[in-house]
Amino acid sequence: MSAIIVCVGSMNSKPRPTFPQIVSIDAHQNFINNNDSVFWNLSPGGDKSNNVTQWKYPDIDTGYFYMSTTQMIEYEFNIEYIKMIRDLDVNNPEIRNLIPNWRLGYFDRNIQNNNQVFDNNGYAILITEINRLNPVLSKDDFYLESSHTHPKTIYNYIIVEGI
Repeated sequence: MSAIIVCVGSMNSKPRPTFPQIVSIDAHQNFINNNDSVFWNLSPGGDKSNNVTQWKYPDIDTGYFYMSTTQMIEYEFNIEYIKMIRDLDVNNPEIRNLIPNWRLGYFDRNIQNNNQVFDNNGYAILITEINRLNPVLSKDDFYLESSHTHPKTIYNYIIVEGI
């Protein structure tokens, strides 16, 4: 079974996020503790038109957070689903209550949260559980699904073979 590895950016990156919680796994874990789930957004990058297709890996139910500061994979998370952000009804309280205010600008085109930009082609990951790995893993513990080689870099997200 495939899995996703999501890169969590550094607070030292420019521009510095207005909301430090965006790169805090603890903040997301606390949000889950209070709300049962949390949405995380991903941008596929590139084409900003409506040409990007739906998520191609509907069977993925496991993910890992790659921490850019340590260059290690320190957390595993469970996924309920991944959808296009534009397909979410962010005005539905059941959805909106699972989006932390520090991520809202990525999900709602009507919200301006400084550097947060609504991405019409972005993906919404509904995360139901986050666990710290002990021991932590490295990129060399995984193989890319597409080439069956170890990942060299992780900038946004990659799809890997499950371990």
